[in-house]
Amino acid sequence: MARDEGQAILVISGPSGVGKTSVARALTGDDGRLVLAVTSTTRAARPGELDGRDYHFLSEDEFDRLLEDDGFIEYVSARGARYGLTRAELGRIWEDGHVPVLVLDPAGKDAVKALYPQALSVFIDAPSAVVTERLFARGDTDVAARMSDNLKVWAARDGYDAVVSNEGDIETCVDGVHRVFDSRSRTDDATQMAGDIAHETKCNDERRDDMAELPHTYEAYEDKGGTMHLFALDGGQGRW
Repeated sequence: MARDEGQAILVISGPSGVGKTSVARALTGDDGRLVLAVTSTTRAARPGELDGRDYHFLSEDEFDRLLEDDGFIEYVSARGARYGLTRAELGRIWEDGHVPVLVLDPAGKDAVKALYPQALSVFIDAPSAVVTERLFARGDTDVAARMSDNLKVWAARDGYDAVVSNEGDIETCVDGVHRVFDSRSRTDDATQMAGDIAHETKCNDERRDDMAELPHTYEAYEDKGGTMHLFALDGGQGRW
């Protein structure tokens, strides 16, 4: 089994202005299981941004070397810069025993799902009027262009595992995502338990088959706990 096969991943997407990054930060801030994965980018750091916290800031050459080494899970070009999520970033989070939270557009989500089909994808949604108001409130300089791009994002909504509304307060949205994540976790745990039981049943069946091939001077029985016991017969007296 590959090291990362079956590892949990939470993907958050949504239209620009819906508050998906704020939701992701709130999720990772109050749940010790979740860690926000840091994207790599070639754009310059803005005032107040820190390397390794907000982004991994890379030169064009560094980004190219990672591309050549197949170091990215997904990457895009936007507004004159490149952005990508590295395999090393996911590996770092998994090594620490946490679940990576990825904030991606629908194309990025599809790329992650292709590599890690177990990833849980959640679409953060809100009415277009609410999203438009938020874009103006944050001082976006080209709301019309953002909303035009958002139409493509909304068109991909049905391709997600769950849709959670962020129309009202962010706490309600975060609680909704937590419920979705916890429900998936419980389902995965139950699936794993069922797999363990099936494996043990198979092993017991194989042990029964092995007993059937032993000389007839042996007898075996299975106790209530499923353990096979073997008796060697000596002059009609049973012994271990």
